[in-house]
Amino acid sequence: MNHPSPDVSTLDEGGLIAQLIHARLDQLEGRDADPSLSEQQLSDRRGGARITKLCALFGASASERAVLMSVTAPLFDPTIIQRYVAVTGRGWVTDWLVELLFPEHGAILSDTGFLARWGVLEIQIQGPGEPPAIVAAQEVKGWIAGQTGVPKSLAESVSLIRVPHPLPDWPITKTASDIQAALTRKERVCLAITALEGSGRASFAGCIAAAAGQRAVLVDPARMEQAWSRVDTVAVHRTALVLGAALVWRGLPKGDALCPLGLWPAGLQAVTLSPGGAFSPLADLATFEVALPTLKPGDRIALIDKYVPGAAEWDGESRAALGDRSALTPGAIIRLARSAPQSGPQALTAVNSGNAGGMGDLAQRMPGDLDWDDLVLPEMLKNDLCDLAFEARAKAATFKDPEIARLFRRESGLVSLFHGAPGTGKTMAAQVLAQDLGLDLYRIDCSTVVSKYIGETAKNMKQVFARARAIDAVLFFDEADALFAKRTEVKDSHDRHANTDTSYLLQLIEGEFEGVAVLATNRLGDMDPAFLRRIRYIFEIPRPDATARCELWRRAGAALANGAEAALWDTMGDVLDFTGAQIKTCLLTAHFMAQRRGATLTAQDILRAADREMAKEGRSLRDRDRERIKNA
Repeated sequence: MNHPSPDVSTLDEGGLIAQLIHARLDQLEGRDADPSLSEQQLSDRRGGARITKLCALFGASASERAVLMSVTAPLFDPTIIQRYVAVTGRGWVTDWLVELLFPEHGAILSDTGFLARWGVLEIQIQGPGEPPAIVAAQEVKGWIAGQTGVPKSLAESVSLIRVPHPLPDWPITKTASDIQAALTRKERVCLAITALEGSGRASFAGCIAAAAGQRAVLVDPARMEQAWSRVDTVAVHRTALVLGAALVWRGLPKGDALCPLGLWPAGLQAVTLSPGGAFSPLADLATFEVALPTLKPGDRIALIDKYVPGAAEWDGESRAALGDRSALTPGAIIRLARSAPQSGPQALTAVNSGNAGGMGDLAQRMPGDLDWDDLVLPEMLKNDLCDLAFEARAKAATFKDPEIARLFRRESGLVSLFHGAPGTGKTMAAQVLAQDLGLDLYRIDCSTVVSKYIGETAKNMKQVFARARAIDAVLFFDEADALFAKRTEVKDSHDRHANTDTSYLLQLIEGEFEGVAVLATNRLGDMDPAFLRRIRYIFEIPRPDATARCELWRRAGAALANGAEAALWDTMGDVLDFTGAQIKTCLLTAHFMAQRRGATLTAQDILRAADREMAKEGRSLRDRDRERIKNA
């Protein structure tokens, strides 16, 4: 008895495929087959075009199409497995079975066939002496059934992008027009989108895909528990082809992910890059590059008012400061809203705290609440530092003028150099500057950034500046002479590469950096003159004179001396040629000496601590100076 044949006009495509295979099995067993079913009739019927389109997408031959139908039929009618067993003695599809079902095609799956190369079909080895099985990718059944979502097998790293309303100033129209023209020419396109993280790069790509009549899926290889492989690359590209979707890669993927070898890639792809990220166009792809503009202060404030409750009532100074934060992207504003700040100052603190991990292990955040009153420096030098602070605050507004930006593009960053003996206050001056600007200070230890390996120094510095663009902060390069050293006579390959690193750093400082950086060095003579010529603010932080030393002793002593006589500090400042750092160290040591005795700090404690401090430099206190301190 033949397999019962339902009314094929009521079946979907999966049911039609199952009925066609039943008919072929009936013929194979010598029974009368359903005359209303054939491969051509299957393709022509209502709802029966998906497998034909699938095969066309991947360039499948007629024999591969026959293999595909043989493999997928049991997915829609499990009883077919029993009939396969009756024919071949095995519950899986083999080359022999397909040849029996479709003798007109000589249907044998080839490793070089497109369905195999695309991973739509694959061969699985069975037990010893058994013929291999031909199986279909997990998502094939869903495709044939008309499912249009991301397959479950890719859910870990692939997600659909919801197209939002575009942000102001996004170049949607021009970019979409250029890309549509390329797609019309049957070119395969890659769009490189550069902006800070959280700026909406993937959303922008979704808008461009929508303008081209496509959906967009975000691919994030970093979310995979296992290392990304070629199998994953092929899977996302075939999904994009089936869904008619654009691929949006988070970051620049490795290897041949954009253009898999031997296969054609998705028609439209995009990669998201951070400022300074390198992207080399591929010969097989029509490449377009776009840099998303940063939010204007007014647009930034509007987004803050939209997402942060009560922000419209904050004080004007804080709102203006938030509007000027270039790293406060839409994504960062959403994160700020989650922290629910109750005031403008709280919001600024939350923004700084959110940047804490932005520099990774390349820099150390230096907390502090020092202000200008804490600096004991010559009045003229302090006034010069205030000029530096004013420019740091005002430069963002100044460079919004197109003519100024055009003529002074290379001067958009602000770099200053503090030099002087150790302990004179270079670091403190940088902390005060950052505090005045309402920004965090990040210390980059140049001795750790410099590498003996060729190219590593430049690579480390590129990461420093790339990450610095993503946060609003002041960069502090301690021991800068280790990094910005003089270029030397080339005697070997290491000299040549060291000079290349220095030249590259000069380009970073002058051409690509738009923030605020402070270089500090104890050895100004070791700095490369090319850097010095390009730094407008170079300040020597001098050793304190007697008057400044007395003030330093009074200020530090007021915090630690527990009522010691003020006359003592004037004597200490007059007698001891100490820097500010040495004065603090001496007082702190004396403080704990007194604590150990359970007594008030005395001149004798300070003398003992001063002796220790001077011994570090091979110096000692003269007897008459010692007596002056004892008698103070």
